[in-house]
Amino acid sequence: MSVEANITFHDSIRAIIKDRCKPVDVDARFREMLDDSWAENDFLRQFHLTASTVIEECDPTMFRQELLNFTDSCDDLIEIDEEYYDREDVEAVKADLIQDIESI
Repeated sequence: MSVEANITFHDSIRAIIKDRCKPVDVDARFREMLDDSWAENDFLRQFHLTASTVIEECDPTMFRQELLNFTDSCDDLIEIDEEYYDREDVEAVKADLIQDIESI
């Protein structure tokens, strides 16, 4: 397979995954994790605050760094063209494509 054909093949696979899978909102997942971790905090509840909002407002640089750390630690995500997809969904698309190819 030539280099050009290989690039076209990979582009096609990425396009199929993007078409069949929904991107994950990693930011929302991170905020949910933070908020769930601090849900029982009486101080935050008293003022109707969420942990993610407090951390982001008090130290936005640290918030972004921890978001990046969280993203890097998520083994259940696959990055494709700067978007993240659930590994399980991508693997299912991969299995379908292999089955389609084998049936030819």
